[in-house]
Order: sequence, then C-alpha cells, then structure tokens
Amino acid sequence: MADYEYIEPTGVILPDTSGLLTDVQSEYQAVFGADLVVTPIPPRAF
Repeated sequence: MADYEYIEPTGVILPDTSGLLTDVQSEYQAVFGADLVVTPIPPRAF
C-alpha cells in the first residue's frame, strides 16, 4: 500500500503527482482486479 504522509517536521513535501496517480491506479486494480480500466478519461454516455 502506498504511503501518503507528506507533512514532515521540516515542512510539507509536494509529491510527484504522476507517481501518485500510478500508485492510486495500482491500488484500485489490486482491489477490483487487474482488468479494471483506470484511464483518466471517464466513459462517455451516448
């Protein structure tokens, strides 16, 4: 599981958001299955 603690005694650490996105997508796929589509674009309704 990813560690999202970004507040340190010396200040706030700004995460690399692309790495954070990848971590969250991996966690979703670990929970719901590797075939879960985790693209950043939502499905379109027709």
